[in-house]
Amino acid sequence: MDIVYNPDTMSAAVKSALAFSGGPQLTPCKFNAGPGRDIRPHNKTMLIDGDYNGSITPRVYTGSHNYAISALRQADETLLRITSAAYHASFLSNFYKIRDTCRARA
Repeated sequence: MDIVYNPDTMSAAVKSALAFSGGPQLTPCKFNAGPGRDIRPHNKTMLIDGDYNGSITPRVYTGSHNYAISALRQADETLLRITSAAYHASFLSNFYKIRDTCRARA
């Protein structure tokens, strides 16, 4: 599992909970691209490839929705599920570009 995150917004408690042997690779991402232009991730995408609820169809969950109960109950957020191997591959390719750029700029 890989996670690219904004180091300014991930709490210490969340980071600590994710830091276990065999846990996800955490890639902090925030760099300056010019005067007054900091680059940091904002998109929320979860990719699942493997057995999930009895199905092996790859899935993409994306949208403005934060993965928090308040986003579901108290905000006007959108979460879209796409079940498609082709879309999963496209989103995964985009994720790798973002992750690799962040690692190169660290």
